[in-house]
Amino acid sequence: MPPSEHRQSDTMTGAQALAEGALAADVQVVSGYPGSPATAVLNHLAQFELRHVGWAANEKVAAEIVAGASLGGSRSALVLKSVGLNIALDLLATLSMTGCRAGMVILLGDDPGATGSQNEQDSRWLARTAELPLVEPTSVADSAALVAQAFAWSESAETPIIVRFTTSLAQATGRPNEAWKLPPSARRFVHKAFRWISYPPVAQRRHKALHRRLRAVTDMFEASPYDRATGSGPLGVVAVGHAAAQVADLLTTLIVKKPAVRPALLSLTSSWPLPEQSLVQWLSRRRRLLVLEDGGPFVEEQLAALCQRQRIGVEILGRKNEILPSQGALSAAPISKGLNALNARFPTLPPDATQPMPVDLCHGCLYRPVFASLAKGLDTMGRRRFITVGETGCVVRSLTQDETLLDIKLSLGSALGLGLGLAASNSKQRIVALVGDSSLFHSDLLALPQLSATKPNMLVIVLQNGSAALTGGQHYPTGGRPPTELIAALCDTMGLTAQIVDARAANDLHTAIQSGLCDQGLRILIVDAPCVRHTPKVTP
Repeated sequence: MPPSEHRQSDTMTGAQALAEGALAADVQVVSGYPGSPATAVLNHLAQFELRHVGWAANEKVAAEIVAGASLGGSRSALVLKSVGLNIALDLLATLSMTGCRAGMVILLGDDPGATGSQNEQDSRWLARTAELPLVEPTSVADSAALVAQAFAWSESAETPIIVRFTTSLAQATGRPNEAWKLPPSARRFVHKAFRWISYPPVAQRRHKALHRRLRAVTDMFEASPYDRATGSGPLGVVAVGHAAAQVADLLTTLIVKKPAVRPALLSLTSSWPLPEQSLVQWLSRRRRLLVLEDGGPFVEEQLAALCQRQRIGVEILGRKNEILPSQGALSAAPISKGLNALNARFPTLPPDATQPMPVDLCHGCLYRPVFASLAKGLDTMGRRRFITVGETGCVVRSLTQDETLLDIKLSLGSALGLGLGLAASNSKQRIVALVGDSSLFHSDLLALPQLSATKPNMLVIVLQNGSAALTGGQHYPTGGRPPTELIAALCDTMGLTAQIVDARAANDLHTAIQSGLCDQGLRILIVDAPCVRHTPKVTP
């Protein structure tokens, strides 16, 4: 569907509202890598006829596509989750030095509470390391408009801008305010000697230009209509991002009969750089302050430093003094605890329910016979003789409260590298590495040359289901070849021999796995196990 023919619906999720903001800004190129809570943003954009929209092999490639599009004159958006920023950071930390051309926005989904992630990363610290401006929508209502505004700010200052959102905002529903529709970008690539080159002789000059652009962004944030203050009095709450909507709902619930105890509330979208001039005026009228934000004390520490520099005598409550827990997502219970610390007349709510364990494998999943055969072999031969390493993907669904096949599981695309290190440090135990196909193309691929060079004592089981099934069945680029065939060809190119096994051939599967456990040296099994939920397809 052409974006021009699209009409925004009345009610939508926060993820959809973010995507609507990009459409209003006339975004033309969108790339990313799937992962909760960011997946739904690109899925919504994929319904529209843009110049390019789709998933890349990993976040680094996606960032390069989006950056190139911006330099070429097309507004572009990078969609990724918290840990994905780690993969893209090398390019982005340099792009911040050169700047962009047409508006470029990074839609970054953080996952406080680790509902679908291996950690509770607060990516705002990385944004500051890369010196990329960052804003956070406070509600579904403002999400679309803020994204469109971020494109305008980005294009004006020629610097990429991060729009950080959390799982709670992505899943919330509401009616977004109509976003300002930007006219098509008139930017074109500029041929100018060394303008888009960052290397040692010009790095210091580029850094100075970056700081000049950041000052321009700060001036824009000072005039932002999305930072809103309500109420008055000596008690104040600074609510950052979606925490603003959460605390507003809670205040309405808890003090409907006691309006006199309502604190002054500042809903803050401008997380970095802070609009310090506006904040100084607001903070100078407060005596005690509660800072609510999802993640670490990112804004809280900046406010404490600002108050110290400006000699504002306000007591700050938050994560630093353990009024709020140092982990977990903000929800009604910890927010009510913080409000009670601010004013003892606020009632507190009971703790939230504990987080459930990951869901089991789907009914009929072809990974089941693989895991069962592997477990049987490990038990028969003695699990202490092996170290099993896995990674993010459907392999995590083998984890249960009672038993797990895995001894080690860290990040996406890490199984082969970890296996190489384990094999190098341990000659007594055989290493078993469980590698997903999408993980292989994401970054395990980079370990294949080392695997070929060292031939470690390792059984590598590549689980090929044709998609990134855990995140919704997104398909990775295969160059038009069946995935199993492509993986085997890649191994062959590296001088590695791989055996292809069909997960539906129970006897062959069991024999191959048992043989792989018994052998010494390197064995690679590619298990063809099409996903029962998401039909695999060959993608260009």
